[in-house]
Amino acid sequence: KKRRQRRTMPLRRALHVAEKPSVAKSLALQLGPSRSRQGPSRYNPLYELERDFEGPTLRGRWEHVITSVTGHLMKTEFAEPYNSWRSCRPRDLLREEARVEWTVAEDKVPLKRQLEAEARAAEVLVLWLDCDREGEAIAYEVVKVCEAAVNKRSLDVFRAKFSSLDSKEVLKAWRTLGRPDPNKRDAVEARSELDLRAGAAFTRFQTFRIQGKFQGVDDVVSYGPCQFPTLGFVVERQKLIDEHVPRDFWSLTLRSRGGGQGGGRDHHLEWSWRRKRVYDRKIAIVLSEECVGRPGVVSFVESKATSKRRPLPLATIELQKRASRWLHMSASDTMEVAERLYNKGYLSYPRTETEVFKEESGVDLRGLVDLQRQDPRFATYVKALLDGGGDKDPPQFLWPSSGPRDDEAHPPIHPTKALASPNELADQREAQIYELVTRHFLACCGRDAKGRQTTVLLDLGGGGGVKGGVEGVNVDDHGERNQPEASSSSSSSSSSSSS
Repeated sequence: KKRRQRRTMPLRRALHVAEKPSVAKSLALQLGPSRSRQGPSRYNPLYELERDFEGPTLRGRWEHVITSVTGHLMKTEFAEPYNSWRSCRPRDLLREEARVEWTVAEDKVPLKRQLEAEARAAEVLVLWLDCDREGEAIAYEVVKVCEAAVNKRSLDVFRAKFSSLDSKEVLKAWRTLGRPDPNKRDAVEARSELDLRAGAAFTRFQTFRIQGKFQGVDDVVSYGPCQFPTLGFVVERQKLIDEHVPRDFWSLTLRSRGGGQGGGRDHHLEWSWRRKRVYDRKIAIVLSEECVGRPGVVSFVESKATSKRRPLPLATIELQKRASRWLHMSASDTMEVAERLYNKGYLSYPRTETEVFKEESGVDLRGLVDLQRQDPRFATYVKALLDGGGDKDPPQFLWPSSGPRDDEAHPPIHPTKALASPNELADQREAQIYELVTRHFLACCGRDAKGRQTTVLLDLGGGGGVKGGVEGVNVDDHGERNQPEASSSSSSSSSSSSS
């Protein structure tokens, strides 16, 4: 009878809050099975499940409710009378007397009611917000709303720390719940208050001074502490573009084709002109005609060892640069795709400034590398990193080099799950970003690429020499490119123009 009574006793309840609905859904899938329901906030579903807590502080069977916020719950504004434009001088907003208040934004009131209702039925609040300063600030906004709802009853608050949504990382966070960090919250609140004070003071000052006094200036003349300096950079760059005087020029380009050494595969080689360019089209035509149909003489050959340093661990800005260069994706599209991959558990958190993999963090880099062994695109390289090629060719894995930046919130961007097949990601952009991040990560864990660079000087016609260079890196030395076979034969020349 006692056992039966214990079984029918209601389970204790824990409320879990993520930073966005997609993360809440992913958590429910990882920790489930779960059932979903709708609350007062139509954009933030609730997921219910039963599961044992497995940490040192919380244990046993609990009922869990998982939901989310959508960014910041609260906004900052000046208390009365300073919230009125004509109530004070703009500079008075920089004084301590102009008190700043934190209130729930009007569009977040349904979400506030949802959190309050769930907090009243819970004993524990677990925060699954992003593990950076902004996420910590949002976490404390959730705590403020939930604690106000339970009045004097205590609500035990815990913090889950994770950098990706793959099952291994989520379960690790589940078993090692900590406490939120008030110092990070204070840092964000201080910055937000400074932004509000400076932005409001200068916006009012500019508007009072300029509005209606110049043609086309009839609205608010706003000032942003970050946006305004950035606008200055844009304006200066535009001035340089406007002041540039374009000038047409012409250059000679030589392309050759030949067989590799020892009957190897054919290759195509593009040569650069030592003179670079001329600014007279007639001269370019004359030089081009002197080269066509005439044999060239190789006057100089130099071959030397070269190397290419392995890349630093991948941070957000570098990801955006590489995606723009190699995939022709905009920065916003890159982050949109990377966040989708993060929500699906394929990548770690993509918004990070960190360029350091800390050995003491417990990240299993060898295990992450080994995950890619099943992908035929990376299998050979992974084998060289982890297994080597015998006694004379030991494993080539090295802990990645450290860059200068560390936001102390998230690790560098890296793959957290391997693809079962190269076609697993149906979306082409997702597949491209995943491959880019994976190749970069594997290169970080390898040695510097080594190979040979051969420079050949070919005298052709009277054009002052055509200098050809071919740079190759041997994949056997753990580079990322094949080494092309060099040749000094020539077959044609052409004239091209650009401005």
